Amino acid sequence: MTLNNLKILAIIPARAGSKGIHRKNMKLVGGKSLIAKAAIVANQVGIIDKVIISTDDKKMGEEGVKYGAEFPFYRPKKYSTDKSSSMDMWRNTWIKAERFYKQKYEVSVLLEPTSPLRNVEDIIKTINLLVKGKENIVMTVSKTPAQYTAEKSFIAEKNGDLVSLINSNIDYSLRQNIKTYYHKNGICYAISRKYLIQEKRFIKKEKVKPLLIERQVVNIDNLQDLCLANWLIDINNL
Repeated sequence: MTLNNLKILAIIPARAGSKGIHRKNMKLVGGKSLIAKAAIVANQVGIIDKVIISTDDKKMGEEGVKYGAEFPFYRPKKYSTDKSSSMDMWRNTWIKAERFYKQKYEVSVLLEPTSPLRNVEDIIKTINLLVKGKENIVMTVSKTPAQYTAEKSFIAEKNGDLVSLINSNIDYSLRQNIKTYYHKNGICYAISRKYLIQEKRFIKKEKVKPLLIERQVVNIDNLQDLCLANWLIDINNL
């Protein structure tokens, strides 16, 4: 099955290094590794033509292959550090995949393993919004809880004192005075070839079309997040 006869490439980014949790992408949630969870869902999306894992680690690559992803090449070292841009990695992987498979892909989706509560519908909705809405880039987002918004945040001065991030006379103890904020949740990103490959444009410089995920999801960064993900998977029978 295809969508508007477009070739779609799914990329699962899984570098070996991780400061929060050692070899995080191999950790288990719901009895399967984060890499496995991403690969399984990606292969259930009927409109995706190719699912590959982008990694600098042999075992992570093999884990992706075990669950249906392809591991055609290693990710270069310069795109495998904690300071590497995910957009640069995405672009590099996309170009190399086209050369390897001798196939042009008009659309690509990025599925971060650290967001294991995604489902097939999330990915299809993201792709549909990109293609049918003629958007350049779409990403899934969640609403930011009020206690974590800019109005409730402080920054530290050199002497250790805290000052409000937003200096205003507005009473932000009243929730209705706080703006609605959104944050990336890593469930799915979709982007057009023209936008990323040809024009070299990036999320940080442009407006992005959001797809709101209203259920609770988690983007794993530490052990507490890992525990929460396992709990959510358990209670939702995922």
